[in-house]
Amino acid sequence: MRLLEGSRLYGVGPDGDWGDLGEVISIALARANILTPGYTELYVNLGTDLDEAIAASTVTADWAEGVAAALPRSRKERPLATILAISEKAILAKASVDHLDKRAIRRAFASLRATKIFEVKLLRAVQITNLRTGGVSNRVLRPISAFDYLAAFGKLVFKGDELELRGRRGVLADDARKANKWPRVQRFALP
Repeated sequence: MRLLEGSRLYGVGPDGDWGDLGEVISIALARANILTPGYTELYVNLGTDLDEAIAASTVTADWAEGVAAALPRSRKERPLATILAISEKAILAKASVDHLDKRAIRRAFASLRATKIFEVKLLRAVQITNLRTGGVSNRVLRPISAFDYLAAFGKLVFKGDELELRGRRGVLADDARKANKWPRVQRFALP
C-alpha cells in the first residue's frame, strides 16, 4: 500500500489544457491521505469521447495509474464545475476497482466545490475570478514549481475582501519559502 501523492489532469485534443485545475485537484487528493494498492499518482485523461480518452490514458510507469472520462461535446457545457464533476466521477470509478477510500475522495472534491464563488489559479500568477460578477484580479509571481508550491503553501482563506495564501509549517516548507523569498502569508485583494 502507498499513499496517493496527487493526480494529473490531461485533456485530449485542441482544448486540452486543464493544468491549473489539475494542480488544485492534485493538492486536494494529496491532502486526503488515500492509500492505493501501489501507485502514487492518478492520471485523469479527458477526451471528447470515451474511446479517445482511453486511447490517451496508457500509463507505463508502475507508480501511476490512468483513468479516462468523456467531456460534453459543447464547449459551453465545460465550465470548471463540470470538469471537476467529471474528474471526480472518473476517480471514484477507479476507487471502486482499486478499493480506495471513496469517502476521502468525496471530501477532497467537496472541499474544492466549497470555494464556488472564486476561481483561484496559482501557478505563475495569482488570478482570482469572481464567478458571479466576472471581475478578475491578477498578481504575477515568479514561476512556482509544483514541488515548491506543495511544500510552501498550505491553505487558501477568504477573509472579507481578501484572499490569504498561508504557508505550511515545517522545515521543507520553510526552506522552499526561504529559497524563493516568499512570505509565510500572502494577501490578495478580491475583485
